[in-house]
Amino acid sequence: MPKTRAEIDALLDQLAADLPGMINTEEPDCIMEAFAGRAEPIRYVTSAEDMSHLDGRLNAMLEQHELLPPDE
Repeated sequence: MPKTRAEIDALLDQLAADLPGMINTEEPDCIMEAFAGRAEPIRYVTSAEDMSHLDGRLNAMLEQHELLPPDE
């Protein structure tokens, strides 16, 4: 059963709070894999109508920490 937007935001807030620690403890080549491992369970409980919200929040986290690959 999908979670509410508020529940999704709470999970995303926790992921955002944990991300700096992940960056400091994970090998650079493993950060994205670790992030995906934490984000995927959230994706599974997100409704279709909240998916764009989820993607926006995840991308914002990656952008904030300069983890997105540069545009080619």
